[in-house]
This record gives sequence, structure tokens and C-alpha cells, in this order.
Amino acid sequence: FPLAIRHAPPSNIYLDVTCNKFCRSLPTWCATTTCQYCAGDTPDYCPEDILMQLYTATAGASWTRKDNWGIQGGMCSYYGITCDATNTAVTHINLDTNNLVGTLPSTLATMPGITRLYLSENDISGAFPSGFWTLSSLVEFKCSACSLTGMIPAVVSMPSLVSLYLVDNSITGSLAPLLTSTAIPNMQDLRIGGNPLSGTLPASVVTLINLFYLGLGD
Repeated sequence: FPLAIRHAPPSNIYLDVTCNKFCRSLPTWCATTTCQYCAGDTPDYCPEDILMQLYTATAGASWTRKDNWGIQGGMCSYYGITCDATNTAVTHINLDTNNLVGTLPSTLATMPGITRLYLSENDISGAFPSGFWTLSSLVEFKCSACSLTGMIPAVVSMPSLVSLYLVDNSITGSLAPLLTSTAIPNMQDLRIGGNPLSGTLPASVVTLINLFYLGLGD
């Protein structure tokens, strides 16, 4: 089956032309007529695919800035995207105030190696993608003044998270699952005011020994 390399990507990244997928292993999975995922990878692992799903789900054609988005093999040159030193993984997504309109794709929660995600002041609606609250690599997430809805799930496990800004959304329910040392042990700066939350501040908040700012006001 066809195998091609474009724009001289690192030697451990392959593009299969037939399936139009980037893989970290040789794409032996393309032997059938229906394209499957990369051998040994989890579904939707390929970061360029995930970025393009974000673009589609949030009306990318109408973004304020969309420089280079959609150029095959060029994800590290996309506006707002920062890759690691090997150009094989996306580490930062910064699309603040960029006229994103829509919902976050579920695959965003599977982005490998993502550490910083900035989406504030966009019209992003709907609930958080399934699996978002267990993103182990995420260090900062900022999506204030969006239109996010839903509740914080019963199970939260974000050991790397140090900064979380979710001010002025429509998040409901209790903060109890979030404000514990088992959920966010390294949290330093948490701002979630301006949401119709319910309940009282859980006693477990005192276990967040790294927390220096907790913003709950409107």
C-alpha cells in the first residue's frame, strides 16, 4: 500500500496516503478497504486528526486566525499550536479570543502529551468531553467566558494540573469531586466563579496544600 513522507517529518512519523493518517508506527493497519487506527495506538491518537476535528467542531472556517490549519503534515505550523522538540506531539493549544463557535470534540480528551489548553472568550458550548477530567498531562486549562455546561464528574484525576480558569460559564453541581488532593494534588490557581454551582465548600479543600488562589466569586 502507498507510503509517503511529506515535509520531512521525524523518522518515527509516517503518513499513509491511502488512509490519510499520521502514525507513530508503520501503518500496517491499512491493508483492508476500511481504514483502521494505527497499529498499537489508541483510537484517534494521531494529534493532527484531533486538531482537525477541533477545527471542524468549532467552525474553523470562521475563526479570526486560522493560519496554516489544514495543511497536511503541518500541524506544528498551525496558528496557536506548539509542538514538542521532535514535532511529533502537540503540547500547547492557544486559541483564546479566536471566534471558536461550537462544541469540543470528544477526541480532544485523548490528545497525547497536551500540557496547556487555552480557549477563553470563545462561544464554546456543551459539556466537557468524556475523559477530560482524567487528562493526566494537562498543566493549565483556561476556558473562561465561554458557554460550557454540565457538571464536574464524580471521578477527577488530573495530577499535573496547576492552573484552572473556568470563570463565567454555565457549569452546575458541586465542586466536591474537584476540591480534593486526590483529584488535583498540585493545583495552585483555581478560578471558577460566575457559574451556577451548588452546595457548600467541601472540607477537603484544606488538603490542597499547593493552592494559593481560589476564586469562587462572580
